[in-house]
Amino acid sequence: MKTVSPEYAAENFSELIQAVSTGEAIMIADDHGPIARILPVGQDAQGTDEADAPSDEVEQAFYGD
Repeated sequence: MKTVSPEYAAENFSELIQAVSTGEAIMIADDHGPIARILPVGQDAQGTDEADAPSDEVEQAFYGD
């Protein structure tokens, strides 16, 4: 996984989107550690914390029937 700074990501967003469209995952990190990941659609975020997943109640309220 390629890691870039927020500044690099802002200045080279189209390049990063092109890389992601070919299957590469991108990590955005600063001096304090990882901030975000850009992943191809369909690729699961490894290490996702179960607590971050919305509950069925939240899903129902947001999406309805």
